Amino acid sequence: MQFKGTVDPMQQAFKRAETQIGKLVDDMTKVVVRREEEYAEIETHQESILQVNTIHHQLINKEEKNKVSFILEYSCMAML
Repeated sequence: MQFKGTVDPMQQAFKRAETQIGKLVDDMTKVVVRREEEYAEIETHQESILQVNTIHHQLINKEEKNKVSFILEYSCMAML
């Protein structure tokens, strides 16, 4: 009888611990999922910035080429 009196509280303690561990695992899973979503958002944002910078760089290069072309044409016309 004394043994059963000791076992029951221990079993209850293990059940509470199991429940708490289950809740902890659920919370940790949510944190990991949230971090992965945030990482994906950041990655998408960085890709967008890279695309904008690339387009801006292409426009600058095109503008510089047009300036050089205009200068060459103007200097050729001035020689006539």
